[in-house]
Amino acid sequence: RFLDLSGNSIGPEGAVALVGGLKKNKGRLQRLSVSQNEILLEGAQAMCRHFTSGEGKSLVYLDLRHNGVPYPGMVKLRAELGRPMDGPEGWMLLFGDRQLLVNR
Repeated sequence: RFLDLSGNSIGPEGAVALVGGLKKNKGRLQRLSVSQNEILLEGAQAMCRHFTSGEGKSLVYLDLRHNGVPYPGMVKLRAELGRPMDGPEGWMLLFGDRQLLVNR
């Protein structure tokens, strides 16, 4: 139930395609790491939208660190998550007992 795709250069298009696969997987995957893949803002947004959706609630751990999201994009992404950059949380965001790891 853990898939580590770290460092595979999937890019933003690959991240969007991965979200499609996660939806077809119907919640069997619990932990996913896509760190160091240059998914940029587009890919990070797609992954975060899935994580926070009803379809993504089975994911208890999602690692999106080191994916080339520039600072302005990170500000936008964190705002979309309801977790502003000037808030008390660092790169590990907690959603109940679920973890989302995200940084530039």
